Amino acid sequence: MSRAVRRVCMDLPDYLADFLDELAKLLGKEKSKLLTQILHSIYEAWRAGREASLRAEPAEVECEQVKIQRQLDSSNAVDEFRKVEGDKNIGLIKDFIQWLQSKGIQLEEINEDIINAFLRETRAGVSKNIYYVYRHMLKRFAHFIATRSLQCIESLCLVACLLS
Repeated sequence: MSRAVRRVCMDLPDYLADFLDELAKLLGKEKSKLLTQILHSIYEAWRAGREASLRAEPAEVECEQVKIQRQLDSSNAVDEFRKVEGDKNIGLIKDFIQWLQSKGIQLEEINEDIINAFLRETRAGVSKNIYYVYRHMLKRFAHFIATRSLQCIESLCLVACLLS
């Protein structure tokens, strides 16, 4: 792959140009570097998928990629949450993620019923006060995941608009 740089100019509708300005400012990046990062991520995923599909059966590739992506999403979620919230109760969050994976529940599907089911199954013997502390922490984690998912969706929308 060539590391040469080529200038590419684009015509964007005003709302997309404004969004790009705002996103770059929010992330503290230059617009060109932000777009390069987004496109590079897409390119790497495309290349990996293309190479894997040439070597294996499509269903096998899809399942393996989904499994790897879920593991990355889970570990990234814990690391990102730790940066925001600190190390307190990270063990609880890790246990929660393992429990979710064992039940086949996606991070984006977390709701209050799932949190309560986890606490009933795994933390039944704790005091009422500790139970509420755990529940509050898991709700904050769920909110963090929902916020992160919205940011990812916004980024994907930006990419889709730029590529169309």
